[in-house]
Amino acid sequence: MRHGAVTKADIEREVASMKIKDDHRPVMIALSEFQAGLPVDQACPFCNSAIAVEGLKAGTPYDNVWITSCDCGKCNGTFRGL
Repeated sequence: MRHGAVTKADIEREVASMKIKDDHRPVMIALSEFQAGLPVDQACPFCNSAIAVEGLKAGTPYDNVWITSCDCGKCNGTFRGL
């Protein structure tokens, strides 16, 4: 993602250009929204529940780590250094 004021449209364009599976796109959009300080409004493509994103506390050994999750667990994941 680029720095500065990022919009949801910028995020969707960026994720659309990535070579990832369609069912992975909502997770990447949710993560990008969270990192940009925007409200996360993506839903799991399998259970339709909200995708939650949590950033681990800065200054810990897990700095720059994000956790994503949903009700069915198919969007659960950990991302480092993005």
